[in-house]
Amino acid sequence: MIQIAFEPAYDPYHTAFRFLLQGKYAAESIQIAKARIVDIFVLEPFRIERIRVPNSMRRSKSLAVSCQPPFYGQRPSTQSLFNQARAIQDAALQTMALRGLISLDKFELGQLRVIEENFPKEMSILINEQTEKLRPALQFLLDDLGQFPFDGRGGMKDRTQLGEFKYDVV
Repeated sequence: MIQIAFEPAYDPYHTAFRFLLQGKYAAESIQIAKARIVDIFVLEPFRIERIRVPNSMRRSKSLAVSCQPPFYGQRPSTQSLFNQARAIQDAALQTMALRGLISLDKFELGQLRVIEENFPKEMSILINEQTEKLRPALQFLLDDLGQFPFDGRGGMKDRTQLGEFKYDVV
């Protein structure tokens, strides 16, 4: 028997789509390092449960976790998935920049800025549909969690445990 396994985390097209969701939702530039972290939680919202946030954000965090579709099998740790997805994220970002889906100038400066005018009509429809499905997760990750600085103690890297923060210059 031949079995084909699809893992969205390691699919550059799926990864590009998730980055476009972020850019469309944010409607402004996002730091690429931040977008990489957010990507892991957009991919699998159940992982949001482990993010440390103040009590005032607990409700929006619970709504974000509820966006998780069913999955089967064992999942790798969040840190492991984040580290393994890096090469795929790089490929997706470079391809989007070269295809004109994100601003090449901003990309070179470490920013993600989508150019919606260059989206095919079908892609815009899919992005809009998926943005609505994932709105609670995107809202929590980009609006609520986005209030915190990226670097340093209490920053996004610290709260998600997806990056070394102890030696950040803040």
